[in-house]
Amino acid sequence: MKIASALAGSLITVFSSTCVLAADRASAWVEASLEYMTPSRGDRQIDTTNLHVLFGKKPADSSRWQYGLGFTLTNADGHMEREEAGVNRRYGTGAWGAGPAMQVRWAAWQGNSASLWLQASGAVLLYSEDFPYGGDRYNFMWRAGPALQFKLGQAATLNLQYHWMHVSNGQGTGDHNPAYDAHGASLGVSMPW
Repeated sequence: MKIASALAGSLITVFSSTCVLAADRASAWVEASLEYMTPSRGDRQIDTTNLHVLFGKKPADSSRWQYGLGFTLTNADGHMEREEAGVNRRYGTGAWGAGPAMQVRWAAWQGNSASLWLQASGAVLLYSEDFPYGGDRYNFMWRAGPALQFKLGQAATLNLQYHWMHVSNGQGTGDHNPAYDAHGASLGVSMPW
């Protein structure tokens, strides 16, 4: 119950913060991206599909930095292997999750019709069941990687992104924290709001 209360409080903070972000419409943007991630480790064969919606702002004193707040919806499914009593066992694992997210990005290169960004994001997710197998109902999702933005007309952009992802409940190492890593691509669209 404490986790659900904390998650609800975080969501309220995110959405009230988006009102502050929108106060300066000239530099405010909204972005939606769909992402597919494949496993990085052989013993954690978990495929992940994410939907990220972020409301962002470019600080007035910087054309290279942007930050955003929003939410992530995720669906992960697959299997993982664990050694128990000297025997390697395979367990099916999967769940839906949702929670508040934040992102920061820096423009490494900006051209007339395209730009290259380096970005990192974090989310606190509450899942439909304990996930992965042996874990808890909550996890943290960390993502980082490059993004190419292509201008679509005067205001919108098409975003192609490649990310590394780490999902963990933050309880250190061991069976009580069955973390997993993945990598993949996403396609998104940004526009002013």
